[in-house]
This record gives sequence, structure tokens and C-alpha cells, in this order.
Amino acid sequence: MACPSPEGGSRRGEDADEHEHADQDRPGISTGHRGGARDGVVTTSGVVSGTSPLGIPVGVPCRRACRAWRHALSPWADRAPAWQLQLKEKAKMNTNDRLTQAIEVGNFEQIALQVSNVENEVVIKQGQLESLTIEARPDVLARIKTEVRNGQLNIQMGGSWADKISAALATSFTRQRIKYVVTVKNLTGLDIFGLVQARVDNVATERLQVKFGGVGNLQIAGLKAQRLDVMVTMPSPCQVEVSGRVGEQHVSLKGMGEYEARGLESRQTTVVLQGPGGHAVVRAEDELAVTISGPGSVEYYGQPKVTKKVSPLGVVTHRSGGDGA
Repeated sequence: MACPSPEGGSRRGEDADEHEHADQDRPGISTGHRGGARDGVVTTSGVVSGTSPLGIPVGVPCRRACRAWRHALSPWADRAPAWQLQLKEKAKMNTNDRLTQAIEVGNFEQIALQVSNVENEVVIKQGQLESLTIEARPDVLARIKTEVRNGQLNIQMGGSWADKISAALATSFTRQRIKYVVTVKNLTGLDIFGLVQARVDNVATERLQVKFGGVGNLQIAGLKAQRLDVMVTMPSPCQVEVSGRVGEQHVSLKGMGEYEARGLESRQTTVVLQGPGGHAVVRAEDELAVTISGPGSVEYYGQPKVTKKVSPLGVVTHRSGGDGA
């Protein structure tokens, strides 16, 4: 197995001679290409023979060859793309760099959060003084856009394409984290999209409409309303938990959504599961209507009149127990 030298000649590594017959059965792997190592051969003995334009010696073991390559290429290691360097710097920054900003808001009954590629923590409570505070890193705060339009508080993430690409490539270790605390006089609508952990505490309202399109968990505790509508609009793993008392509740889940409302008292309940994997636990006193169009399951508490339209892969189960335990 001859390896041509940079001058155009040929020579053999000592180890290549020793294993010439074995190499005939298993040919070596050539790594030659323009701009890189040329005419290098890996023999069956695990020894590199050949030459390179960077002056790596012939016949050195593979481990030594790797160290030699790293040393030879070290001048180029510092020329990493700018976005990679930015990600490394962001990973070094910790929670001590976070700031809390109060934003003046008012005259809204609905909240829409459309912030993706970051981890969102949302706390919503009812009070007479409407307010919004956001906690995040300064560079992230500068990109958050808020606006009240037609009675709806809209929260979105702006920024350049480079910012969006950087956020999309972030991992759980480098992904930005944002916390929102909202106080609202009367909450009638909640529309959430993204990676979210949200909690709504002790809200009293005539009707509450909830849309959840993303991944995470939404907890609504101590709700008092005449009607509750919950829609999980994307086939993504998420969970909605509700407790309190309502006159009627209407639930629609797509895909792997989970609805846990055994602690929510209601007279009338409607559950619609679309797509595989949906699961709902509800309580109904008077009437329960269930529709399952694919693999899915519904568990219910109480003694309601039940009407159901269930696919062969759907399951409806009655559970006993006063507290739903």
C-alpha cells in the first residue's frame, strides 16, 4: 500500500509493510482531499501512514495523529461563527442578570401570550388594579412587545432573524426564561401558545374561554363561572388542570392533551377528543356528552345522564368517590 509523498514519489510506512497481507483483504481508508490531509492511509493495525500539508509525520499511532491534527488546526478554532460565540456567552450568564419590569396596562379582559422558543412562566390573578410585570434578562426584555387591543392584552416576542434562529437552536440549558405576573379585573379569555407553565388563581367570572396551543401545564384553581370552554388546539403533550365550580364545561382536546378536572363541580359537561392519546377526567352532576373519534379515554365522576359517540378505540369509564380520589 504505497502512499505518494508531496513531491510525487511513493513510500511505505513500516507498519504498512508488516500488515501488507492483511490490508489486501481489508483495504485502507483514504482521507485525501483538497485542502485537508492527503494521501493518508489507516491500516488494520490502527496506524496512520502518509503525509499531510501540515507536516504531520508518517507512521504515528492514531491517537497521536489526532492530537497532531488538533494542534495544527488550533489557529482556526478561534474563528467560530458569531452565533456560536453568542450562545456560549448566554449560557454563562445566570439568573442574577434578570430584571423585573413593570408595564402599564389597562382595560383588558382577555390575555394572549404568543411567545415561542423560550420557557414562559405565567401567573394570573384577579384584582382591582390591573398590572403586568415581566422578569427576564435585559436583552430579552427589550424584545418583548405588549399591546392592549380590543380588550385583549397581547404579549409577543420580537427581535431580528438572528435572535429567532438563536432561540430556536437553544437547548434546555441555554433557553431563555421569562416570568409574567398579570392582575386583571375580569378575565374572560386566555389564549396561550408556546412552552408554558401557567397558573390562574381564584378567578370569578361569567364565562371563561381558554385556548392552549403548546407544551406545558395550565392550572386554574378556585374558578367560579357559569361556563368554561377549554380547547387544546395542537396535538402536543400538555395538561390543563381545573378546580372550582361552574354551571357547564365544554372541553375539546386534540392529540395527546390531558384535561384533569375531577375537582371542578359542574352540572353539564361536554368532552370531545380528536386524534390519538387524549385523556380527560371530569365531574358532572346532570348531563355528560362524550365524543371520541380515535384512541382516547374519558373518566367521569358523579351520576349524570350519559350520551356518547365513541370509536372502537375509545374508552369511557365511570369512577366512584365523592372527592374524585
